[in-house]
Order: sequence, then structure tokens, then C-alpha cells
Amino acid sequence: MLKEFLSRQALNLLQTHPSDQNLALLLFLFLPLLQHLSHHLQLAETFVREFLGIAEKFLRPWCRSQPLAMLFFVDAPNRVGVELNTASKQLLAYVSGIGPAIAEAIVAFRNANGAFQSRQDLLKVPRLGPKAFEQAAGFLRIRNAENPLDESAVHPESYGIVDTMARDLGCNVRDLIKNELLCKKIALKNYVTDKVGLPTLNDILAELAKPGRDPRQKFEAFSFVEGVEKITDLTVGMKLPGIVTNVAAFGAFVDIGVHQDGLVHVSQLSDNFVKDPADVVKV
Repeated sequence: MLKEFLSRQALNLLQTHPSDQNLALLLFLFLPLLQHLSHHLQLAETFVREFLGIAEKFLRPWCRSQPLAMLFFVDAPNRVGVELNTASKQLLAYVSGIGPAIAEAIVAFRNANGAFQSRQDLLKVPRLGPKAFEQAAGFLRIRNAENPLDESAVHPESYGIVDTMARDLGCNVRDLIKNELLCKKIALKNYVTDKVGLPTLNDILAELAKPGRDPRQKFEAFSFVEGVEKITDLTVGMKLPGIVTNVAAFGAFVDIGVHQDGLVHVSQLSDNFVKDPADVVKV
């Protein structure tokens, strides 16, 4: 089976080549994609094996040169934003437009001159030029800044637009931020220009309504029920949390912490009729 083949390849890398742990993890991530391609495009297993061999050849040197975190979390600072006055140089280095050298320069400037008062202060940092500022400014936050937009995801190049919106509503920017009633009064079409389109204006409006919002979903820690560690600990009528480990046409296999996955038949997955288990559960 293709899944077993790929799993063996990944586990073998972990066991025999510790330096290839990043590549092994990538192979595990390839599993759903390659299974999907093999099933829906009817690719021969030999083709998939050849593809995997090519992928290993070209990915191995790069994977060995990158920290594990960089492979999977490099985009996080750009999605969530980074607090400029408290972030370490390691975290700043992941921000778009800022590499290790500029990150170190930012921290050195901060240590020598105190906290940044505005995003514009970044232009005083050695090595950080206009291009890097343009790429990074929107991802860097300054808490309790004089300009409230410095604490938001609104890019400095759009500050003028927000100022105009506030002026047209007869208020200031600070009053406009977090005031959904005022935001709803903004007619975005009035601010469309050759350089600023409606999608950008929608993003600005969403940020004004909820500045600094965290786009990540709330994480709920999972844990098995204490005291239930083997099948003999189970009793009829128990309700236990579990992790779906595999989905088949006839149901889903679920790990409930007893070292043996249990099968939930398709007829028991929902109170309503379920034709395809994948419609209601996923790994």
C-alpha cells in the first residue's frame, strides 16, 4: 500500500538519518496529497515512488540547512504580527523584509535608544532602508503608540486613507478604531484610486473594526481520560475523547488512549445519514 510505503520511508529516515528529520516530516505531510493523487488521478505506484525519489534528492540539502521551525512556522509572524519593542532578534528575523542582520540591528538600536515610539523610527535603524521598511512595517506593532494605527495591521502607506475616512466622518482616527458603527458608515467606493482597490480598502476596514486581531483559531489542548489506558478499562456507555487516525469507506478509526484504535462505523458517525465518512470526520 502506498501509505505504508511512504510511512516506512519517513520512519526509516528518522531512525537511520537523524539529520534528515525535516525531510521525514515533509514526507509525512506528503501522505495525504500523494494518496489523493494516486487515487483520483490513477497514478501508478511506481510513478509516485519515482516522484518521491526526486523530491528527496532536491529537498534533502535544503531541509538539512533549515531549522525545523523555519520549515513550518516562518509565515506565523507575518500572519499574526510582532510586537516591535519586545520581540527577540530571532523572531524579528522571520518578518518579511527583515533577515538576521537587520533583526540584530533593530534590537541593537532599541537597546541603545530605548523603545520605538512609531513605525517611522524604524528608518533610523542602520541597514534598514525604504524597501525593507515597506515590506516589514505592516507586520510590526507598537503597543500604546501615539498613532493608534502603529498598533494595527494597517500599513503606513495607507495611513492617509484612514485619516481621510475619519475626517469625512467628523472624528479622529482613535475614535474610528474599534467603533463598528462608524466603520459601517464608510463608503469604500469613495476611496478607490488607481493605486488602492476595493480589496485593500476592505482589509483596512476589517482591521479598523478589530485592530490587532489574531487570525489563529483558538487552540484547545487535547488529553485522553485519565485512568483509561487499556481495553479492560472500558465499560459500556463510556463517553471518551479521541483522535481520528484513519478514515475509511465504512467508518473512522479513533485513538482513545488504550493502545488500540477503535472503529466507529459509518452508521454511528452522525444522527443523520452519512454517505461518505470523510464528509463528517477527518484525520
